[in-house]
Amino acid sequence: MTEAESDPERVHKAGLRARELAATYDWDDVAAGYEQLAQRLVAGDVPARRPSGRRSASVPPATGGPVASSASLTGRS
Repeated sequence: MTEAESDPERVHKAGLRARELAATYDWDDVAAGYEQLAQRLVAGDVPARRPSGRRSASVPPATGGPVASSASLTGRS
């Protein structure tokens, strides 16, 4: 939070980028993906083993960079 307060221009640019990304989001695509998932599950097309959710050693940790808030994605503040 302190980092964001110290660099408002960076926060503004991140907000603009978040809005651009949000504009490409299409609920029809999301719904189609869930429909495909449901069809695969009904057909029994599931992995033999569920992933543990743990990161493997080859995956670097998050950098702690800026994360867009829902307010910045919707244009609300």
